[in-house]
Amino acid sequence: MAPFKVLIAGGSVSGMALANMLEHQGIEYELLEAYPTIAPDLGYVLAMQPSGTRILDQLGCYDAVKKCSAIVEDIFVIGPSGEVLINGKNHGRDSVERLVLLRRFIGYPLISIARRDVIRVLYERLKDKSKVHPNQRVKDVLSTESGVTLTTEDGSTWTGSIVVGADGVRSAVRREMWRVAGEEKSDLPGAEDAKSMSSTYSCIFGTSFNVPGVPNTAFYISVHEHRTYLVSPSQGGMAYWAFFVPNKEVIPGPYGQRYSAEEQNKFVKQYLGDQLMDGVTFEDLYSRKDRSIYITLEEGVMKQWFGPRMVLLGDAAHKIHPVVGAGGANALESAAALANALGECLRKERNPDEKAINEMFRQFQNSRDEIVRAASTQGHQVQKMQMLDGLIPKFFQLVVLPMLPTDFLISQTAARSSVGQRFAALPVPPITTAWGFDDEVKTRPQKRAGKHTLPFVLALLLLFLFSRLGWAIGAFLPKPELSGMLEPRAELYSSLSALALSVIWTIESYRVGSIMSPLWSSTLWSAMAYFFGYDLASVLYICTYALVSQKRSFYFPTPRAISVPTARTFMSILILVCIAPEIMAVASQSFQAMIPLSDMTYSWRTAQLLYPVMVFATVRLLRLPSERDTSALRENSDIKYLWGTLSVAFVMTGSASLFLTLGLFEEEGLSLSLAYHLLSPANLSTLCIFVWCVFTVWDLVRVKAPGIGLRRGLACVFIISALCGSPAALAFLWMWRERALEGGRKKVNPS
Repeated sequence: MAPFKVLIAGGSVSGMALANMLEHQGIEYELLEAYPTIAPDLGYVLAMQPSGTRILDQLGCYDAVKKCSAIVEDIFVIGPSGEVLINGKNHGRDSVERLVLLRRFIGYPLISIARRDVIRVLYERLKDKSKVHPNQRVKDVLSTESGVTLTTEDGSTWTGSIVVGADGVRSAVRREMWRVAGEEKSDLPGAEDAKSMSSTYSCIFGTSFNVPGVPNTAFYISVHEHRTYLVSPSQGGMAYWAFFVPNKEVIPGPYGQRYSAEEQNKFVKQYLGDQLMDGVTFEDLYSRKDRSIYITLEEGVMKQWFGPRMVLLGDAAHKIHPVVGAGGANALESAAALANALGECLRKERNPDEKAINEMFRQFQNSRDEIVRAASTQGHQVQKMQMLDGLIPKFFQLVVLPMLPTDFLISQTAARSSVGQRFAALPVPPITTAWGFDDEVKTRPQKRAGKHTLPFVLALLLLFLFSRLGWAIGAFLPKPELSGMLEPRAELYSSLSALALSVIWTIESYRVGSIMSPLWSSTLWSAMAYFFGYDLASVLYICTYALVSQKRSFYFPTPRAISVPTARTFMSILILVCIAPEIMAVASQSFQAMIPLSDMTYSWRTAQLLYPVMVFATVRLLRLPSERDTSALRENSDIKYLWGTLSVAFVMTGSASLFLTLGLFEEEGLSLSLAYHLLSPANLSTLCIFVWCVFTVWDLVRVKAPGIGLRRGLACVFIISALCGSPAALAFLWMWRERALEGGRKKVNPS
């Protein structure tokens, strides 16, 4: 029996990368390139993100790539009037270089490199170049139960076990896959899958030389009404540029359209005066262009990536808008995912049958589908926003984005890169980084499924409804005679429970992961608790936290740490706001309730509201950095301050719970009516907090946070809740959580 052989149609980035990976794995292959030369001068520049660069490094191409690329040191976003909206070197109050920080955390810089140079480097890295055949454009594909035969336009035939369509957005392999699906009347979507792609925008890609005022180390994005410009750095005085415009109507399918040079010149005349950066207009670039092309841009992800012994790769399966620079990295990652799946399949069986091959293809698509769909959606949304298409996109681009802190933008960029696929057959080069990739750290970041989050949220909402029903029933219970000491203790416990959660949501509001989410403002949550009731606010906050925290990047790589100067304020402000209520509480016990109970309750509620307000005011008045500083990004310097704050909350709530418990044992004639009237102000919130503690332990175990086991974690929650109350258990769990999450960020050897 002939050995398993892979036919690769297309010498694209993904196709040539796959050839390198198959060679490393010892898998037979032949690569058929449609053009007469390898790495033809086609395509545009690639903004190679760190996840793609890591794969190139694995393949031994990184040094060669650096020689023919430009390292991007900054990104500028320029407004319609030429004003600087975003500058990574001086964004917000930070003076750090955002992309330098990104390189420090992920390990690789953002690089700008011509598509043809990536293909050339990959080709030169091949040991046996005789397996690469130029001028072999695929014409048709014949698939049988035992193999596949390709016929090219010059009449040549090639036989193999499977064919990989890495032949671009107008893939001939995909066309043949659809034809076979139609002829065999299979369950595959066939030609109707063409609707998965469409063209909403068009672009003029070009290169220009020696344009005064254009730097060779920065990306420039110039946003205007219904048009966007992108200028990418390169070597030798050359600049790549792109001019994006919306189509008059959406063009369905992956077919696209190419405009003539006359149409292009006529179209750009009205925009030549647009200012792209300081002292540089579009005319400066266009008048010095070396070459350009005016085409529509296909976007989208195919529903089905494979057919009988055929599978799609790269742009043939997923086409991402170039404005986000994710196409090159995703092409390499998909090649790695396919090579990994193929290698695993062949280790089980040297010549797998069609059923095993289809299952391997399905696993490959499942491993990449969600990621590339997210990238495709993001590309479309970013382009819509940068074209100022509507009031909301315009507001976000011109107002909101310039106000966002640097660390948030870093974490968002890192989140897109850290999930990157690697080639499993080669080791990951050792690089000193602060964060690393998902597969290099102790924790295992993964999105929490809705089937786990929604039942938890619904359970909390049902608890709230049942508590309201319980109050209605309890109102008919006779109110017992309470001793003078017992009711103040119950009020103290209820008030401190509210304050404990206020401490938690204040701390969480200063996390980077809370930015642009409902968790960002702790003052609003405390105000809601003050005016609408702590029980309602606690339920809504916990539900919101569960929904926000279900995304993959919430625990990693989104920074856990908080700026050390900000973290220092938490405990001091907590002690400060508790002084007056504590004095009143002690006085009420010492002088036999001479202080009215309503005054004491009001005092604690005021403290609960004042805490986040005073923290916010202190941070602003003292001009403390509310984001993570560069030291905290690499260390756990803030943990001791967070532990101090949470310890105070633990002691206060735990003491109040013990104080109340002792009072109950001293009370004669304990009854249901007594328990109801004493604990009703706090019973719902404490129960919800207990459920949240249990859910948090499970969630930390789910992402494999080190040092937290399910049995051990649940035992701690149950014991502390029984002895000191669930608010104290929450404070203790949050202390434990800080150490576990920071420990989970430490790098280990990828497995």
